[in-house]
Amino acid sequence: MSAPLRIVKSGLSEAEWVAGRRNYIGASDAAAAVGLSPYKTPYQLWLEKTGQVEPDDLSHNEAVQWGKRLEDMLADYFEQHNKTKLRRSNFILQHPALPWMACNVDRMIVSDERGPGIWEGKTAGVFAARDAFGEGEDHVPEHYLIQMHHMLAVTGYKWGVLSVLIGGQRYKQYDFRRDDDFEALLIGRELAFWKHVESEAPPDIKTEADARLRWPSSNEQRVEATPAIMEAVLALATLQAQGKAMDEQSESLRAQIMAHMGDAELLTLDGRKLCSWKTQSAKRFDSSAFKAAHPALYAEHQNESITRVFRMHKS
Repeated sequence: MSAPLRIVKSGLSEAEWVAGRRNYIGASDAAAAVGLSPYKTPYQLWLEKTGQVEPDDLSHNEAVQWGKRLEDMLADYFEQHNKTKLRRSNFILQHPALPWMACNVDRMIVSDERGPGIWEGKTAGVFAARDAFGEGEDHVPEHYLIQMHHMLAVTGYKWGVLSVLIGGQRYKQYDFRRDDDFEALLIGRELAFWKHVESEAPPDIKTEADARLRWPSSNEQRVEATPAIMEAVLALATLQAQGKAMDEQSESLRAQIMAHMGDAELLTLDGRKLCSWKTQSAKRFDSSAFKAAHPALYAEHQNESITRVFRMHKS
């Protein structure tokens, strides 16, 4: 593979850098793009890449701040522990054949008999890491595994290392080797997502949160249930009867039903109401003291919030 195109990150303002990320899938985006991120769905990432919402600002997050502070110490330990050298990477690296695929690497491994490699440093809390980090490459959180293979695909390097500091006092290291079959599958799924970005056609709704983002309010329309949606309604009713209304399977079924309903407020079968998802509005005011002191002005200083309430209807 030819050397990847390098786009110099230095000299760009933070706003310019964030805006530039809309033009590609980065390593930290990869798991969300393929539907395997614990933090973000494909639809939520699509909203960001199409410029409809701004990515969350994590600069003030304590875990992120400490992760950045501890990265240098973790890199120093890796060099000493492995008797090798790391070099900072100040570039956004772009896949030579797939310009929508890019990454920013924490460090490059530059003095190893296996040739150049990539190095990523992570920090994790004790409880969060208890079941997440085991032994071997396959025993890391799925989104980290995808992130590493995304970077290997972009750079063309054959190997990489993920170093993890757990609870500030336990070090674990995971070696990754490039896997052509896995890489082809990953690129194919990322490309499928990117086509949604290019066409501005949203990806499938996967969660209830996605549905609420896409259809925040309802109209007075009703929609008929298909056989597949009827199966979902019956399955959801069974789970609710078992007291499992809030489990993962129920959430998935509600999302499926909501996606079918769209902005309609009623789901029916032969005219019989199965579910409703209606807009409800409520007026709220931030200070009860202001109401007591200025009752005449209270109505002028209310904030109106609008939400849609999903309900199952008994036959």
